[in-house]
Amino acid sequence: MFPTTVITIEQYFSLRKFIFNLTFVNYWRLHMETLLEKNLQRHYQIIKFLIYRDWEKISTISKFTQISESTIRKSIRDINRYISPAKLESSKQLGVRLILMPDQNPFFIFSALYNQSARFSILEEIFLSRHTNLTSLADHLFLSISTLKRNIGTINELLAPFDFHIDCTYMDIIGDERKICWFYFCYLIEKYGLIEKVITENDVELMDEVMQEFMDCYPFLQTPARQTYSYVNKFRTMLFINFLRIHRGHLLPSQSQNDQKHGFTFSEELTQKLFQHYHTEITSKSIYRLFYIFFNEKYAWSMTDLNQKCSLNPKINHLRVAIEKTLNSIVGKENLILSNKEELMLYLYNATTYIWGPAKILYNPNEEFFINLNNYYEGFTQRVKEIINRYFLNNDLPIYIDDSVINRLLFMVVTSWDSLSDQLEQKSPTIKTGLFFNTSYEHCNFLKEDIMYHLKTRVNVDLIEATSLTSVREKMCKYDLLITNLPSLFVPECTVVSIHSNPTPKDFENILTVYNEIVNNKQDFDLSIVQKQNSIYKY
Repeated sequence: MFPTTVITIEQYFSLRKFIFNLTFVNYWRLHMETLLEKNLQRHYQIIKFLIYRDWEKISTISKFTQISESTIRKSIRDINRYISPAKLESSKQLGVRLILMPDQNPFFIFSALYNQSARFSILEEIFLSRHTNLTSLADHLFLSISTLKRNIGTINELLAPFDFHIDCTYMDIIGDERKICWFYFCYLIEKYGLIEKVITENDVELMDEVMQEFMDCYPFLQTPARQTYSYVNKFRTMLFINFLRIHRGHLLPSQSQNDQKHGFTFSEELTQKLFQHYHTEITSKSIYRLFYIFFNEKYAWSMTDLNQKCSLNPKINHLRVAIEKTLNSIVGKENLILSNKEELMLYLYNATTYIWGPAKILYNPNEEFFINLNNYYEGFTQRVKEIINRYFLNNDLPIYIDDSVINRLLFMVVTSWDSLSDQLEQKSPTIKTGLFFNTSYEHCNFLKEDIMYHLKTRVNVDLIEATSLTSVREKMCKYDLLITNLPSLFVPECTVVSIHSNPTPKDFENILTVYNEIVNNKQDFDLSIVQKQNSIYKY
């Protein structure tokens, strides 16, 4: 018999709270969009389902989103009111599809969705602006006091697992500073894309001066990857957020002595500029706060630095081992060469030192990248993601991890692996392909070269010289695929793809889809290489 343990009422409720929070954290990690109002959550689900698809029946949308068909129809009308000139187009025969203008992309849609949310407007306004009381905030947002209070209560409930909240007494965001900054970093990037849309030109110039002095002090940070607009934009965003929090009196209280020994100071001229602009004295603690990503005790400036940290901290070593096992597993299972292993290990490790929550709120372009890559069965990226999941999700690592973070790490692996495209291309199985067009000999040769240029080693194309369909069928017995411009041509010995005289992107997509089916079904291909196909090319 098990021993009986008696607990007090206080202990009971404490335990209940702990279990609730544990469950809620897992839920929250997967559903960051719950910060949206209920109707906007439905809009989000509909948009997310349609944004990478063509025509879809309302019944299909309903099945996958668990939203009733009548609610979907009403939601389509509501969505169209705020995404113009983009549009959800409806057809009785075809269903619904999202139409984007040539100068638009999914970012535009999700940014428009953010603008509809009173909750996100509250979170943004109270972070970016100073309000002395709820009345001032309510007036600015054109909300009643009761509506504002109700929304703040819901926001605080949803953000509780993230360790920060809206404080109505101080009219400020209070809590874990690292998590606050990470949340708003993701939010500003997702909603605005460019921090220049949020801050003034003077702010931008000041941020650039700060970055320049910092980079001059640490010249080994001046790599090509840190000179891109994307990196500069993210650096500006980080600095802006940190300056804002410093101005409000928020530092990082858990600084260790080792953390603060960074030895970096601004020039006297820049120090004065910053004081005049932010009305805040620039101290060693505030400098540490500005560059916490680099100055915190976990950040590794080099592989030598990382190895030293591993020798002193078992948790860091545990993480390093997981990263190395991940890369070694990819190399072994995919039979690849990783010539920049140390650089990629350091890149992945440092990314984990500044991710303190979900890597997305509503929209992460990295995930869009993989949606477009993985159109053809199980691709390389899917197998790599499974490997990352294996080593990161089940190893009790000292980092925040969820699917959005996994996707971020996956993006880093795929895009930073030296010569990955060439290696995958070389390992693609080749299928014997016949080309038969009822056009000129010269045009057929042109098509052959065009197809082999786009599909590279995946197809070995021969022109089928025949003067009858019977002859075509006889010659195709030794081929896997026939590409033709004749509609509904039946050749029992192989798969047929009919394309335009001047192949379109859709034509190449169809060829690749069929290629994938053939490779997967052929018995004479080694199963270990069968999936090494067009993983990072659409055509």
